[in-house]
Amino acid sequence: MDLIELLRYYIRSELLVVIPVLYLLGRILKRTKLSSKRIPWILLVVSLVVTALYTFSVCNLTSLKEFYACLFSVVTQGILLTGASMFVHEVTKGLCASKPDEKSKSSETKEEK
Repeated sequence: MDLIELLRYYIRSELLVVIPVLYLLGRILKRTKLSSKRIPWILLVVSLVVTALYTFSVCNLTSLKEFYACLFSVVTQGILLTGASMFVHEVTKGLCASKPDEKSKSSETKEEK
């Protein structure tokens, strides 16, 4: 299974749009004087709120059992969305960090010649 297929399997397709939103929000928060340790927690809260707004608007809550099922969906989807956005951040950070290394290696080999 590739990453896109896993995302479609575990995360509701209607909520996939939250991943880039959380990623961009994390990038904005990173530029503030906020501690880097707090950013994932802020993203988790935002994710849970957005997921709760969506889930409770589409759920048919006629019993306590259905409420708990929706609440479970909110928590699991919120955590998965936050994790996916943090994964995207780490991948882009890794890709951006590897590019300067390649340039510095190529400049070092030119200097050696």
